[in-house]
Amino acid sequence: MSVFHFKQFTIRHQHAAMKVGTDSVLLGSLLSTEHKVNTVLDIGSGSGLLAMMMAQRFQEATIDAVEIDALAAQESALNMAECIWSNRLQVHAISFQQFCENTTKQYDLIVSNPPYYIEETNTPIENVQRKMARHQSDLSFEELLIGITKLLAPQGICWVILPRQEAELFVTEISNAGFFLSHRFHLFPKQSKPYNRVVIGFGRSRQKEVMVNECCIYNDDGTHTEAYYQLTLPFLLWQNRG
Repeated sequence: MSVFHFKQFTIRHQHAAMKVGTDSVLLGSLLSTEHKVNTVLDIGSGSGLLAMMMAQRFQEATIDAVEIDALAAQESALNMAECIWSNRLQVHAISFQQFCENTTKQYDLIVSNPPYYIEETNTPIENVQRKMARHQSDLSFEELLIGITKLLAPQGICWVILPRQEAELFVTEISNAGFFLSHRFHLFPKQSKPYNRVVIGFGRSRQKEVMVNECCIYNDDGTHTEAYYQLTLPFLLWQNRG
């Protein structure tokens, strides 16, 4: 069984198409909000990692996690049931579009590590689960933003993580949907390489300026940077760190 141990919870991810990875860990660690968070929505929750990170970070919040894949949702529910915040976590095993139709709730914080490949321009993925998790065929940027428009509270903020090229497309979509960018984090895989991931924060309110920051994950010798270590320290079990 595939198990990943964090400081305060454990994630089984045997059945989730996308396993525990750096992208979700970084998104959950980097995001911020100036307002009190009582409600959180995790779109495309997979094994429940982001939802559980939000439960750890926002101790008074209730968290809804939406996951279309039945096996991943079942595994996510098991992970949540065994953590110390189980009474504040709930997984919904339906599509995001269906979830939007069935709820009138609004959220102070929405997080997502969304599908980003446009199928027509990328090599198809044979595994059906991975295809669903990574390709926009089941949840396009437009559909994602339509749902966020309905579900985001007036002072709420939404955070996503995307590859560099797709992030630029998404920023345009954000503007077209009437949202305003507030934060950008450029994520560098190594100090000697250009950034390849972008964490984006946006909401309904126009900001005086967009906060732009960066984070490098690895040193050129393959060790994790001090910045990544400090950022993820509340969550990851670091061993043999000098």
